[in-house]
Amino acid sequence: MILAKQITCPCIMAVALLSIGCNSGGSPGVVVDDKAERRLAGTDGQYHDLPNSNDDRLQVFIFSRTDCPISNRYAPRVAELSEEYREAARFWLVYVDPATTLTEMQTHLEDFSYPCTGVHDPEHTLVALSGANITPEAAVFGRQGELLYTGRIDDRYESFGNARPAATTHDLRNAIEAALADAPIPKPGGPAVGCYISDLQ
Repeated sequence: MILAKQITCPCIMAVALLSIGCNSGGSPGVVVDDKAERRLAGTDGQYHDLPNSNDDRLQVFIFSRTDCPISNRYAPRVAELSEEYREAARFWLVYVDPATTLTEMQTHLEDFSYPCTGVHDPEHTLVALSGANITPEAAVFGRQGELLYTGRIDDRYESFGNARPAATTHDLRNAIEAALADAPIPKPGGPAVGCYISDLQ
């Protein structure tokens, strides 16, 4: 499960998809095919067609594993961002382990005080669309379903087990601010650090 650093090529992983390929995953500016079947089960008891969610806000996905310690340590920061941008962006916690149950997801959200809805991505559909490799990575999709950003939340972790006292670069926040201002989206300033998603395949 243990990770290291983010692989820079977003389509390096071979992933099983429901009805889409990896040719568009991880490419900012690509609009997701509306015809693709992406209904994911949510912790709210509903199915969600993501990233096209009939919501005029940005869609922010935080990829997570219940057993990833760095993902869990980011819970307070994710909660802060979700609250700060609640009017402009909807946050989702995306559980990427196919073995995770609904009860485990609901318990995890409660234990770590996540204010957002969780969705289960057992086929790694959203993983492929965004090009995510690591938990926790974030992906931001625009109002038209276009991928704007994939990368780390901030630079708090320099490597696994080596954390700064506080983040100095807030990559996800910068991406959201740029999207809201219709400005160019800055690339992440460095690789994400956490747990490999590919370990679950």
